[in-house]
Amino acid sequence: MAELQTNFDEFRVVLTRHIKELTDTRPVAQSTGWYLLKYLRRIHRKVVASTSPRECENTVRALIRFYLDAIDEGSELEAVCMDVLKFHRRSLRNERSR
Repeated sequence: MAELQTNFDEFRVVLTRHIKELTDTRPVAQSTGWYLLKYLRRIHRKVVASTSPRECENTVRALIRFYLDAIDEGSELEAVCMDVLKFHRRSLRNERSR
């Protein structure tokens, strides 16, 4: 259980860091960065209220759809998405292996 919580906590930290970094750049309204920030904040709201990475799967799926539709390959925003998704998958994997 401790490892699961550690991975889920790590996911929360990564998510919070990316939200802060994107907020600091002040993305222009309606830009891709602005929309990404909205998706990350939506996931963060769900993560704060959750005890399991499985509880935020739907919001993460929405991020994946946005990523596939709007994020340019090789961009900084792609790196942010990939990082968030990597830590979510890691916390899910550890939950399933319990």
